[in-house]
Amino acid sequence: LYFCLSFLFCVVLFFIFFVRLFAFYLFVALSWSIYLSRSLFSSLYFLSFLSVDFFLPFFVYGFYSLYTSLLL
Repeated sequence: LYFCLSFLFCVVLFFIFFVRLFAFYLFVALSWSIYLSRSLFSSLYFLSFLSVDFFLPFFVYGFYSLYTSLLL
């Protein structure tokens, strides 16, 4: 059961990683469009995406520590 749960958690982590990779390419395209248009809404979206991309590893680490403390 423990092996199955840890395997599931690794699958979820890889899924998050691939989603972030896809979102990074989307983010590059969006930042190029922001550079071309330079509207306020686009720059706000840029800042929110940057903060989410910065805080996601901390969120994943907190979720993993909570998961291990629940199992022990």
